[in-house]
Amino acid sequence: MELAQCITADLDVPATSEVVIEFEVDLNQTVLEGPLGEYTGYYTRPSQKPVARITAITHRRKPIFQGLLTGKPVTENHILKQVPFEASFFRALKRQFPTITQVSVRASAGVSFYVVIAMQPRYAGEARQVILAAMASNIRPKWTVIVDPDIDVHSSTEVEWAMAFRVQPQRDVIVIENTPAGPSDPSVDLSKDRTMRISSCIGIDATRPFGEKFYDVADVPGWQDFDMPELD
Repeated sequence: MELAQCITADLDVPATSEVVIEFEVDLNQTVLEGPLGEYTGYYTRPSQKPVARITAITHRRKPIFQGLLTGKPVTENHILKQVPFEASFFRALKRQFPTITQVSVRASAGVSFYVVIAMQPRYAGEARQVILAAMASNIRPKWTVIVDPDIDVHSSTEVEWAMAFRVQPQRDVIVIENTPAGPSDPSVDLSKDRTMRISSCIGIDATRPFGEKFYDVADVPGWQDFDMPELD
């Protein structure tokens, strides 16, 4: 990669950068910033932030400056965040649970608070192990749903169908208390320091009961299941 020397900092930056902003942060001076619209779809309260003093700005001719808007999901920054999050989350879980086939880290829930995982359980209780592993991950989901591989994890309709008819709540739902809260979650006390925020999370095993005979699916064929005549 071709690099260029900054003007006021002893740093090299990509020479093809659209815009380079150099600045110094004054940790001894803060100003009130906010409220700001967050990825949760709510405004955060104003807070004190350090002051940054710009020392230089350089750019290409006619530079492109891309601004990403965020607010109530789904916005463009949710999708840009969802793609890599799903890939890394899938890779991490599949090392431990090789029969996982799909994951969905829902953009509608800020790409962290609600995940759906499809897997083929190998033994009784494995789906619950996956729930606990997901809760302990760096995504920190508040809602974790496990479904069979025949369910499209990206389809809310199919996930809700599995939850409605493959789940007995007293058997298949677990609630874990006193877990670390996700960042900027408006349902917890945001006035506390981030390290002190506590939440709870719920796991739902929406897979068929392991080792037991279950009812066959009464699937109604769609138009794509029929051979269509070719037009002359």
